[in-house]
Amino acid sequence: MTVLFDQLLATSQMNGSHQKIFFAIVIKWIQNERSASFKITRKELMALSGVRSATTYHKCMQHLHNGNFIKYHRSFHPGRASTISLIL
Repeated sequence: MTVLFDQLLATSQMNGSHQKIFFAIVIKWIQNERSASFKITRKELMALSGVRSATTYHKCMQHLHNGNFIKYHRSFHPGRASTISLIL
């Protein structure tokens, strides 16, 4: 896990918002008993991370997914949660 944090901090494209969202994902992963994948809503993750802009949230989630930090399966349905997996 430490290597993953070091990679995130060393990646020049990842700013404070990326780090906040990633750490919030790690918290939810721990709360979900370190399951391979778990479901979470944008509202939950934004509240936990302190990111206020939906645009910033989606941009950061896409960067984390493209950077191979997470697998992100976005739910486009407002009543359904998205699925996230950490890539360890």
